Amino acid sequence: MLEFLNPALFPFLWLAAIPIAIHLLNLTRRRRVQWAAMEFLLESQRKNRAFVWLRQLLLLLLRMAAIAILVLIFARMVFLNDLTLLQGNQTHHMVILDDSFSMSAQDSRSETPFLRAQQAIVRLGQRAADEGGNHRFTLLRTSQTQPDFLEKLVQVNFAQELQQRLEEISVSSLSSGPESALEQALEWLPTQKQDQKILYLVSDFRSKDWEDTQRITALLREFEQEKTKLVLIQCEGAPPANLSLSSLRSVSRTLVADVPLFLEVAVTNFSQDPQTDVELLIYEDNTLRPGSRIDLIPPGETRTKRFQVRIPTAGNHTVRVELPNDSISLDNARETVLQLPLAIKTLLIDSSPDGRNARYVQSALDPGGNTKTGNTTQIELPGFLNSNDLSEFQVIYLTNVGQLDPPAIEQLEDFVKAGGGLGIFLDGQSKAEFINTQLYRNGEGFFPAPLSEPSKTLMDQLQERFPFGITPVLQRRWEELMLAQDENLPDVQRSVHPIFESFAEERNSLLDLVRIDHLWRLDPEWEAGVNNRTTVAAEGRIPEITVFDPNAENPIQWTSRYVPLVLDRPFGDGRVVSVMSSASTVWNNWARNPSYVLMLLEMQSYLAAPTEGTITRQVGQPLVVEWDAAEFFPELDIERFQEGALENSVELAGEAANDEGDRLGVRYDSTFDPGIYSVALRPIDGSERSLKTFAYNVNPTEGNLQTVSSTQLATIMEGITYTFTRAGAFRGSDADGGDIKLYDLLLYWLVILLLLEQTFAYFQSYHPPATAGVEGVS
Repeated sequence: MLEFLNPALFPFLWLAAIPIAIHLLNLTRRRRVQWAAMEFLLESQRKNRAFVWLRQLLLLLLRMAAIAILVLIFARMVFLNDLTLLQGNQTHHMVILDDSFSMSAQDSRSETPFLRAQQAIVRLGQRAADEGGNHRFTLLRTSQTQPDFLEKLVQVNFAQELQQRLEEISVSSLSSGPESALEQALEWLPTQKQDQKILYLVSDFRSKDWEDTQRITALLREFEQEKTKLVLIQCEGAPPANLSLSSLRSVSRTLVADVPLFLEVAVTNFSQDPQTDVELLIYEDNTLRPGSRIDLIPPGETRTKRFQVRIPTAGNHTVRVELPNDSISLDNARETVLQLPLAIKTLLIDSSPDGRNARYVQSALDPGGNTKTGNTTQIELPGFLNSNDLSEFQVIYLTNVGQLDPPAIEQLEDFVKAGGGLGIFLDGQSKAEFINTQLYRNGEGFFPAPLSEPSKTLMDQLQERFPFGITPVLQRRWEELMLAQDENLPDVQRSVHPIFESFAEERNSLLDLVRIDHLWRLDPEWEAGVNNRTTVAAEGRIPEITVFDPNAENPIQWTSRYVPLVLDRPFGDGRVVSVMSSASTVWNNWARNPSYVLMLLEMQSYLAAPTEGTITRQVGQPLVVEWDAAEFFPELDIERFQEGALENSVELAGEAANDEGDRLGVRYDSTFDPGIYSVALRPIDGSERSLKTFAYNVNPTEGNLQTVSSTQLATIMEGITYTFTRAGAFRGSDADGGDIKLYDLLLYWLVILLLLEQTFAYFQSYHPPATAGVEGVS
């Protein structure tokens, strides 16, 4: 049975009549002129008329056939082998349909790869129904674990049923590759060896889905081993331009109501042309506010833009950024949730009655007056930790604390494990034995590292050599000598860490003016690393005398080295940051330096437990919630909002989350659409509902519309037998490979016809003999 893959070009066969039209036009333009000498030629023509007419007719037919064949080549004529689909006991058609949201990319004609995929699958179903015989049909989408059809018997009206089902489904919001669907299809693969099995992978074949080629090709080889024919159907042409909102995050680590917050949005240009004047629409709690603009985004690159918001009230708030419409709409919007408390409540512990050390910290975090930092502080003695509830605080600082009672240690450990932040400043009141045995405990406690002893100044080291003291004159002389050897290195050397991020771009950092007289040195056998999860955020310089000879011309030689000054360690769900020097000016002059305030504010932001809503979540990730069974009812409500409108709501019953049964939990897997998911718990005491809010966004890399070429696919599929075709050219018969592509053969026939036409035209035309030279001409 003949069929055309480009049937729209078939009507152009009338172009084969052009040679006849040209021949008739040439006849009408001739003018008869009587000439006596022509009578001899006309007589010769009458004798050879039949032969000349035959050659002219053949030439005309050759020209008409060449035009007709050219049209048939462009119409892509094929001969459908109707017998191959009837081979075997049954024919199983297994179709994997890519429904990731890149399949929704619209081209200039507003057509999408998903539409082309639907049309190709319908043609396959129609072909199977028209052929008759025993056909089974399985349809599985890459975003689903259950098929739309599973070994469904193909009957006469199957094509209509298939089309209706395909019209009911749409592109998902997920970024799902073919691996999981291929694994599912392998499980459903029929085991009868006599059956014919054909797997159709219908996709846009985006490059990102074929990065892990080893896993995909291993699965396809398993199909090949099961005698399954592979048909790859690509549904995309040239990739259209697309902009994607790749991230939206808070760059202000202190998230507090009525304090300016900075957010950063990133936009990626997934196209081959630069994009200019990209407008950003910004919504706060679904209210449009003044937007922003990105001047230029080069092709294939990402540009960021920061903007400021100030939300006056505490609670859960949403910020949404949108891009203008382009080829894909799903990646043009991104949301985040800001869970803003009235303030970050901070507890300062100081063993001195006047709280001198704690007040240095308080003056930086909570200066009062018109200056709003989002922090409130409370100074207490160490005994406060023994029995008071610490859960109302987000951050606790220990300053000038030499000893803690066992209940206080246990409370602090529980506080940090639950997500709280703990800052520790050490000074002369600190005791190495207590910290090592009670707070560090061989790495099981919350303190980051074991201590050795405090560092000593150069004069302290000299005085140890003279137990009876040093005369003032000699002390001044030696101080001058030591000062002359100073290399003018900074006493504080920062590392790449969030606490010191604000100092990273300073050329002449204020930290260079900080002087550290004393700091606690660590046990020399201890080393920061992956095993103890402790990192060094900053180092402090300590001096060491290398040569001392009072009788020499230069009696003192010394050098310096850097040792850990600020340590950071995660503990449970919280963090512990320890500064090896004092919070006051006893061991350093840091508290008199402006960098002290900035460092403490960054340290406070780092220690404050991140709220759940600021964590980036992608659609498809499960939503897991746990709660105290004694405080809340076992049921909860989950609601999804899109642009402020309620889309759907579900009530779920909690299940035991631990062996004791005092905590309940729910795992909600139906997070397939972007938006704001609100979880509401009802307290048993009848108070107001407790709300937790989560922002779910699409995977921005799915907006990269770059596809795998047929050449790249051939390299990836090396050693695997498969058929590759475009969705527009697929007619449901490419699977068996028995169809004859006549347009390839016609190309050779066209070349032969053109050679014959030129040969006939040469012999049919008149060619005068070559002219001989004239004799006698010199």
